[in-house]
Amino acid sequence: MANNQQYVNKREVAENGAKALLEKFKAEWVTVGPDKACVEFCDELANIFASQQLSSTFIRNIYGEMVRIQAGGFDNHTADFYLLRPKVAYAVKRSDKDYIAKYYSQLYNKMADAVTTATHYENLVKIAEAIIAYHKTYYDK
Repeated sequence: MANNQQYVNKREVAENGAKALLEKFKAEWVTVGPDKACVEFCDELANIFASQQLSSTFIRNIYGEMVRIQAGGFDNHTADFYLLRPKVAYAVKRSDKDYIAKYYSQLYNKMADAVTTATHYENLVKIAEAIIAYHKTYYDK
């Protein structure tokens, strides 16, 4: 029973941490470009994701779609960009860690809401890449 309570407490702490951290997200990181605070944000969020064993595969699959859109040119693939939001939502529901993965979805939605140009999209991809890089340093499978 004590181990189960410990697990619940760690999960609750992680969810509260992710929720509080997402409130610090700034749309300017997408519209103007990432800054030092953005990098620190990515570091903290990746650490939370890794602490809850959110898989690299989950994050990389979504990032892979982002890069595919980027490679084809944002202006040529705006429909794919808009359709990525439901794909992210679907991936969250399929995840065995949906309680924490939902915060990745919420972050993606906040970033996507700020995208109106190809440059904004490039910044979104940079932020996602930073999360993946930090996640790799924390995630111990």
